[in-house]
Amino acid sequence: MKQEPLQSPLLFETNRVWRTYLGGAVLDRLEGRSDPKDSHFPEDWIASTTLARNPQPAGPHEGMSVCTVEGNRCLFADLIQAEPAFYLGKPHVQAFGTEPRILVKYLDAAVRLHIQVHPTAEFSHRHLNSAHGKAEAYYILSVRPDTNPHLWIGFQRPPSREQLREWVLRQDLENLRAAFDPIAVRPGDCLHIPGGIPHAIGAGICMVELMEPSDWVVRCEFEHNGYVLPESARYLNGDAELSLACFDLTPRSARQVKEQLFVQPRLVSDLSPNARLETLIDSDQTSAFRMRRLMAGPGELELPGGEAFVGLVVDGNAHIGEVECPTGSRLFFPAGVDSWRVSAGAAGLTLLQCLPPVPPAC
Repeated sequence: MKQEPLQSPLLFETNRVWRTYLGGAVLDRLEGRSDPKDSHFPEDWIASTTLARNPQPAGPHEGMSVCTVEGNRCLFADLIQAEPAFYLGKPHVQAFGTEPRILVKYLDAAVRLHIQVHPTAEFSHRHLNSAHGKAEAYYILSVRPDTNPHLWIGFQRPPSREQLREWVLRQDLENLRAAFDPIAVRPGDCLHIPGGIPHAIGAGICMVELMEPSDWVVRCEFEHNGYVLPESARYLNGDAELSLACFDLTPRSARQVKEQLFVQPRLVSDLSPNARLETLIDSDQTSAFRMRRLMAGPGELELPGGEAFVGLVVDGNAHIGEVECPTGSRLFFPAGVDSWRVSAGAAGLTLLQCLPPVPPAC
């Protein structure tokens, strides 16, 4: 089905997902809740066709996004299946099938998250019978007052493979934590975390997280922030030895992390005298996903379409097509629309675009 250009993007319902750590008060405020508070629902999964891997799932579709089309609520996954070429684009479907190939989240951490690692796509294919690892990208939105926002990324003082095994199995957390140096972050920072690199998100950070569409994780701390992980949530498929094998033990100084994994925006095009489209993460950095940023002052502009992307209004507001989009809006832009009419409000607009990988034939 070919739709006329300049249609409205899809709006997603809130899709809060249970996690082992506390957070979410910032997301509550963003959603306009009257009593914002931290809970075990610190993440909002956006444009998700991915099931959450929780010990006690809230339902058969936990983690999967819902949107409304022509007055009918439906799973985003079902909508794509009905018209995959329109929503994802024919080249995408030919290369990857009907899966969007990305998962996008709002994540608000009240506490430091567990030290963890995610497998690469190659590791997942070889050992987990999965097409996806879990490479990630972070875009820092805000930090809570009176916090010292930082990330732990890569081992600055890596153990040997045998030392790591001993530390994790015996829960020698003092040595494990001492292998990292905290790396400061601020709003607007963007970085790429390849699979295999151990990391932890510090307390007080609210971010957009773009990743491969899986929930594979190895957690090194079995008890953290008053919560004890069940065995099923510690290792990949419950296999400790397999899980420890997916760690990248390459030493990375804090300076190397900044130089290698933090990214700087590059201009794609000026869309109007006061609107620019930038690339943050592209195919030269990873084959897993892409990220762009539209920064516009007040006024009208035409945003190029022709490819699928998730759009997040991270600052300001706009009308896109017929949809009013305040800060926090979660949108999907189908590939079958050639361009989008955007009217940025008086405060301007910052729209983060999260895109799947470029199909190999393109």
